[in-house]
Amino acid sequence: MATFGDIENPDIEMIDTALDEKLMLYEEFLRKHAKDINFRKDGFLTLTPDKPNTARTTVTVNLKDPLTSKDNVSATMYAILFLPGDGTGDDKTYKPHDLEKPVYLQSAEPTRILPRKKQCAMEVFFPFFSIVNDTVYENLVYLEELTARDGHIVRACNLGTGVPKKEWTGKGYAADIIKRPDPYLQLTTGFTRYGKRFGDPHAIYHNKEVGAMQMVGFLSLDLDKKELCDVFEPIASVPEGLQSFS
Repeated sequence: MATFGDIENPDIEMIDTALDEKLMLYEEFLRKHAKDINFRKDGFLTLTPDKPNTARTTVTVNLKDPLTSKDNVSATMYAILFLPGDGTGDDKTYKPHDLEKPVYLQSAEPTRILPRKKQCAMEVFFPFFSIVNDTVYENLVYLEELTARDGHIVRACNLGTGVPKKEWTGKGYAADIIKRPDPYLQLTTGFTRYGKRFGDPHAIYHNKEVGAMQMVGFLSLDLDKKELCDVFEPIASVPEGLQSFS
């Protein structure tokens, strides 16, 4: 029987198939808000040993013109598989010696947790699923958004609502006590209604204590994609605490 593998040896082909299903789920969710939106996965999920995270593919997000049914505006989503210790940081904004790491991140690979400047107007986070003990938990993920403050790397917020606890805490919680939420979206960076920037700079990190494979998406939108911004901005929430780090 085929499985999804584990954090030591993930089955990328099986995880890619699961991603196809969840993309359809999120497309259906978004069509309740914009009936002319659609996703097109541009290729298979592929291992990325040259990146600070494990595997990725791209998804074209299209918004059709309701009058002509032709693509009106499109943007690229990066769908990324995170394993424990993966991150999205780089050393273009800060160097490892520029920022002090908190104690709990001392074992993290330095570059992966370095916050980086964001050029987009807003970035939308898609919490597709986590895999624990060969079970897919849709819309359940748990990643950290890190930022820089006063010469230190600090946690700005948590992304997602959590992953099943029994398998990674060892405290005996039943996996089913975490309700699998309906599809939802969050913003990792953007502007408040008062024009204040939040989530910039940042890096996303998969804490090694969370023993799950996690599949998520990031959609960066600039102001020239106003039609797409207008779709996502009203329905994507800002994670608790993130605005205080703006």
